[in-house]
Amino acid sequence: MSEFDTKEEPQSWTPAYIFRHLEVSFRKFTDELLLALVQSENRPEQTNASLTDIGDELRHILYHIYDAGYYSHPRELDPTKESKT
Repeated sequence: MSEFDTKEEPQSWTPAYIFRHLEVSFRKFTDELLLALVQSENRPEQTNASLTDIGDELRHILYHIYDAGYYSHPRELDPTKESKT
């Protein structure tokens, strides 16, 4: 993990920071956002708002995964990115 250290930020404490933020995000996703989506039923505006909120939370989750050098390898598997070969 130390191979990802920078002068300003050692990576050794990063997983704890990331795991805490991921825990909060996953709880929000399961406890609040999915519930709001289910409760939106046949109201298109509320359904769209719920889907937008879910997308925002998923982006937040990806930010924390990609921000850590140690866990950045899923980025290489992203099918939406162009191949550099």
